[in-house]
Amino acid sequence: MNHYRPSAPFHTGTPANLQRPQFDNWSAKKKSSLGLFGTSSSVVYWGDLKERDEKMKAMRLKYDMNESRRELVREAFHKLDHDGDGLVTIDDLRNKGYNAKSHPRYSAEGVNHWSEDQIYLSVLARFKGGVYEPGTTVKYQDLRLEEFEEYYRIVGEDLDDEYFEAMMIQAWRIQRKNPGFQGYDNRILSQLALVEANMLQDKYFGQDELNRSKLEAVQIDSEQQAKLDSWKSMIQSGDFNKMNKAAEEIEIWVKVEDKMKEFSRPVPANAIRFFRSGGADMLTELACAQDAIIKRTCANVLFWALKPELAQLELAKDSKGKTRLIRDGLPAIAQGSDAVARNKVERVKSMIM
Repeated sequence: MNHYRPSAPFHTGTPANLQRPQFDNWSAKKKSSLGLFGTSSSVVYWGDLKERDEKMKAMRLKYDMNESRRELVREAFHKLDHDGDGLVTIDDLRNKGYNAKSHPRYSAEGVNHWSEDQIYLSVLARFKGGVYEPGTTVKYQDLRLEEFEEYYRIVGEDLDDEYFEAMMIQAWRIQRKNPGFQGYDNRILSQLALVEANMLQDKYFGQDELNRSKLEAVQIDSEQQAKLDSWKSMIQSGDFNKMNKAAEEIEIWVKVEDKMKEFSRPVPANAIRFFRSGGADMLTELACAQDAIIKRTCANVLFWALKPELAQLELAKDSKGKTRLIRDGLPAIAQGSDAVARNKVERVKSMIM
């Protein structure tokens, strides 16, 4: 009996169109090709019998995307949305490091040449279900989550859940919660942590120990403490100008990372220092302020300060401050009229709750 094998589609919607090797089109590889870390690729065709596949496709055409697919699509969208405002723009693609100069259109000459911005617009246009043509700048200037989900709903019509999940994980490098299929599992993540901790030699006992070592390595000197105390005083004053100035300065400060000789990657030291010095209470005060500008700046601080996992671990140590932030601070922003601030708060909730 001959089994039906569906053809693997070339997934043009991922950053593979920018020729980034880490986003290579896995579905076009042969089964014998080598995968990550030199292991044999486990790419397979999930199709079984043609009748079954046709019935499943009919169901996918009739009903909306299920929640497991939506979750994967949202994770991919959040990876693209660099600033967390709920829209993917040219700046987001540029800040994520996508190299538009490797696109064939960029190296073309004459009327066929496109600028970097035009190439980024063509990527956004593809996700929005259109085709970019020079001059259609406004039409494709940003991408919303709903449009991203619609794109993947169409892409996934011919794929069952297992194939769709493997495609998304491999294309966007999404971490699997349960290892066993393609993508990063806990064993691979542990290997990556071990490589990062090569300076610790035999003191390394796993990712938790590495995180603990990084947190312990971060110290607060007298100048930094004075700056943190000054911000706390400005926020507690209740004066709009002082509170807004403190929030703007904190937003810049928490993004700064320290390079430490014992670790191969920079450490988000200022975000750690901030939460170690009562940052959760400061943010709650800002969030509850009766001013939309302060609330939006506070949402920015929350997003950037809590983006690193180490900062989230430091916040967890301040159980009272974290509880107050979740109970009072986040709802105060979420109930406001600023859509950008609300979106960032939703992102923060997914980080710490």
